[in-house]
This record gives sequence, C-alpha cells and structure tokens, in this order.
Amino acid sequence: MFPCILCGTLYTPEDVGELVLITTGVCLICYAAGRAAPSSQWCFGKPEKYDADAVECRELCPDRKICNWVVTGKVKLAG
Repeated sequence: MFPCILCGTLYTPEDVGELVLITTGVCLICYAAGRAAPSSQWCFGKPEKYDADAVECRELCPDRKICNWVVTGKVKLAG
C-alpha cells in the first residue's frame, strides 16, 4: 500500500500512476483540493500563479510537472 503524503489515504499498487503520483507521493484528490485552495495556501494549478520561466516553478517546486500539465490542460482534475 502507498500512502498519500498529504492526506494519508492508502492506495494499492494498481492505483499508482492513476490516483497517486509516485514521483510526488500526492494523490489526485489532494491535488484537486490544492487547486481549489486559496493561492495563499498553495499555488498549485493556478494559471495566474504559474510561471514556466520562474525558477520556483521550473526547478524548485516538487509538483512542477503536474502543475504544468494542469495549467496547460493536459491533465484534468475533478472538482
């Protein structure tokens, strides 16, 4: 079982890659909640906060790949 590092929900190996990202350990439910949260709490998935040229978004953010995919519409999150 694989836990989401944010909410602690346990996922099966079959869920990895579909419901939880192995590279970040965060489930898609938490990412959807993060996108809906105020930007003062989490900038994730907010087009007005995302800057592909900023070092924070390009290199430092652990969620940089999926955030880019959400902002550009490559990945759709529930909610």
